[in-house]
Amino acid sequence: MARLFISKIMIATGLIAFGAMPALAAQKINNEKIKNKFKPVAKEKLEAHADAPIVIAAKKQDHAQLEALIISGVDLNHIIEGDGSALMVAAALGDEKSVSMLIKAGADVNLMSKVDGTALVKAAQHNHKNTAKKLVAAGADINGVTPNDETALINAARKGHLDMVIFLVDEAGADISLGVVSNSKTKPVWRSPLGEARRKGHADVINYLVSKGAVEGRL
Repeated sequence: MARLFISKIMIATGLIAFGAMPALAAQKINNEKIKNKFKPVAKEKLEAHADAPIVIAAKKQDHAQLEALIISGVDLNHIIEGDGSALMVAAALGDEKSVSMLIKAGADVNLMSKVDGTALVKAAQHNHKNTAKKLVAAGADINGVTPNDETALINAARKGHLDMVIFLVDEAGADISLGVVSNSKTKPVWRSPLGEARRKGHADVINYLVSKGAVEGRL
């Protein structure tokens, strides 16, 4: 009798477990769907977009391919996050020919990417003054604040690019007092050209900005 009773318990337990399997499987599938929903899109998929080749051509500095793509009518302002648009890429590389081609074709000089900023910020960051001049002449916003709380002048000051800082202020008219509040993980942080130059210890940039009337702290 005891053996029969144990057998009945084992059968019943097995049936319960078997009945629970579909529910567990369904929950697992649902969890995977939730995880996949919030997965970042793979860069390979972004580069598979029909308009992505223009960004790739800019990265390769392939002027012939860039011209062919412009003629074909692809979206000049397509963005691959982490690279930016074709114009942002060309500006970061200091590729003046690509920059001129893209501006002439109608690329947006003030296009912003949350990750990559603007073409002018890229040029300032990498100290490509002639590229910055082309962008400013084409209407780039000298005081534009990007979604990641940057300006061209703040970037140039942080990097210690004195020639770029002088160009942006003396020739392009950048506002030396313009700062931004950057929302860090802990608390809001005030950034300004002078503050960033001081933080990084760029004495020549500090002296120049002070000579132009820049003051420490938030106005």
